[in-house]
Amino acid sequence: MNSVNDVIKTIMKDHKVSQADLARLFHVSPQAIYNKFQRGTWNVDEVIKILDSVNCKLVVEDGSIRKYCF
Repeated sequence: MNSVNDVIKTIMKDHKVSQADLARLFHVSPQAIYNKFQRGTWNVDEVIKILDSVNCKLVVEDGSIRKYCF
């Protein structure tokens, strides 16, 4: 299973988004984004905001046919 940091970094790489871009998205300093990566303290609302910014969505699967999209 991937960590949230790994998923965010992959999305950033695939969509050419920098940590400075995330800082602008969240109206915080680049240091604050660096700290979030160091601590791994992303909440689901922040992840969804990042995904929305690159026209992606969060999909949760429960192992059966069900999918939950945000």
